[in-house]
Amino acid sequence: MNGDVGDDRPDAGRVVAEDAVGAFAEYLCNVKGSSSGTAECYSRHVRSFLARVADPDGVVDLWSVPAFVDTGIRLPSC
Repeated sequence: MNGDVGDDRPDAGRVVAEDAVGAFAEYLCNVKGSSSGTAECYSRHVRSFLARVADPDGVVDLWSVPAFVDTGIRLPSC
């Protein structure tokens, strides 16, 4: 999962939700300098969101997730 834009493979945006959560947590810590606690907190919220948009196998097509999905989830502050 590298997020490259312009990848025209039919399955380019399809990832296992848990892999996406792990990559996001790594990005927060390694690129953005977030603490592990912050990454854990954000990851819990992202995991919950992706669970709602993933298919039954836990796979998410990241390119098809709309900018706004009313999942009913309201994020508290971490």
